[in-house]
Amino acid sequence: MAKLEEELFKTLQDLREEEFKEFKWFLNKVDNGEGLSGIAAAKLENAGRHNTVDLMVEKYQGPEGLRVLKKISRNDLMQHLQNLLLSLVNIKLW
Repeated sequence: MAKLEEELFKTLQDLREEEFKEFKWFLNKVDNGEGLSGIAAAKLENAGRHNTVDLMVEKYQGPEGLRVLKKISRNDLMQHLQNLLLSLVNIKLW
């Protein structure tokens, strides 16, 4: 899990400040159609990148947080994290 957290943090560092604000806005709006709610706006309001990673890891067990990168037109970062997740799963399986 630590590797994933590090990569999430690096990914959020690649966002410009305006992109990061938009990312947090979408994190508040996440809905996977199965009743999973977003992260509370009050928690995200003053959260920096480290805190945002902690909130994402605490809240989501799946790719919901990563999908937000697609919503802010950062498919490149989303693809990087998806590839990382796949490699972590493969490492754990073998």
